Amino acid sequence: MKPRLKPDSWECRLASPIDWRAMLSCWYGLDQYSLEIDTYCRRLQESPDSAKHCWLAINQHIIDGVAWLMPHSPSLFHCWPVRSRFESRTRTHLACTVNLWKSVSAYLASLNVNQCQALISTSALDDLTTMESLGFKRVAMIHRMRVNVHQCSNPVKNRSIHLVRVVGENWHEFQSCFRSTMVNSLDVPELNEIHSGEQLGSQYLDPSLMKYLISNEIHQMAGVAVLETDETNGVLRYLGIVPECRKQGLATQALQILIEQLKSLSCETVEVRMDARNLPACRLYNRTGFVHLDDEELLIAT
Repeated sequence: MKPRLKPDSWECRLASPIDWRAMLSCWYGLDQYSLEIDTYCRRLQESPDSAKHCWLAINQHIIDGVAWLMPHSPSLFHCWPVRSRFESRTRTHLACTVNLWKSVSAYLASLNVNQCQALISTSALDDLTTMESLGFKRVAMIHRMRVNVHQCSNPVKNRSIHLVRVVGENWHEFQSCFRSTMVNSLDVPELNEIHSGEQLGSQYLDPSLMKYLISNEIHQMAGVAVLETDETNGVLRYLGIVPECRKQGLATQALQILIEQLKSLSCETVEVRMDARNLPACRLYNRTGFVHLDDEELLIAT
């Protein structure tokens, strides 16, 4: 396919609510009047901020490309695969996405964002190729795992820890403990080398997230955990133990308590992601009953 447009022929701008239906159609590759798009539009109406940083490439009033971003912290953004309505790996697709990403990069620079990351299934070869063409580099393989809360291992009977819910007054204590858990962490150390603990921890400011301090039997802050839930499913966003309390079985106990907490909230499954190089964490989740779902590539652009 020959490119019908020059690389500078697109108008690139942030999306607005009137763009949502066509934007979703382009991003998912679906008819914009389909029932699936109706469902996605309703979800956006319920959470409009999720499209606050979505960029569009437009020509002749047609949305040709979409770059969907979400802030993790003031200096770190997440980007879903940049897509166009053109056939993948064609010159037109490349011209559209490159042109769009130039505008996105300038936008991120204006916000003082120094890094953008993407998490893409290893089976999504076209998306991986597109993101690499935009300058994203593969840095880690991420395991995605899930457990049915009714089928996981039996809870720990003799507990030496308890979880303290984080609210406004102990947020700074959470931040301090979170920074400690990052020391010698095996989960994507490439991120830890670039971002401070405050920057990485700020991604958990969202009040809808369930945040906990993990206290051991001598009331020492031994770690932190972060949960996210919807009506039936939970996601363990983070579980970390400070260096001096590792290899004492505290992560195992914390994981069991967190699963019980989600079970009490009527969640049926719990999902987790981890760096494939973090073998102790992989063994922990395997012992608890988590099963492997798929692998994802973590890509970073600076």
